[in-house]
Amino acid sequence: MPIPFPLLCDATPRPQPTNPRTATDTVKMKYMAAYLLLGLAGNSSPSAEDIKSVLSSVGIDADEERLSSLLKELEGKDINEVC
Repeated sequence: MPIPFPLLCDATPRPQPTNPRTATDTVKMKYMAAYLLLGLAGNSSPSAEDIKSVLSSVGIDADEERLSSLLKELEGKDINEVC
């Protein structure tokens, strides 16, 4: 006996997460990923220009304000502490 369609496809709305990721989080992760890639390549203290170079290689224009904010947060930290 076939299962009725409504039982196969439950269309009730699902609750949204209380803290969904925002576009800002995604952008911040791109900067962080570039920073960590540079660290893996041996650059233990990537500069803003280094990060811009990585981001531009994949078609992302760096935002100076966000980039300087990230570098301030990471200033004086060992790259291994960040991970």
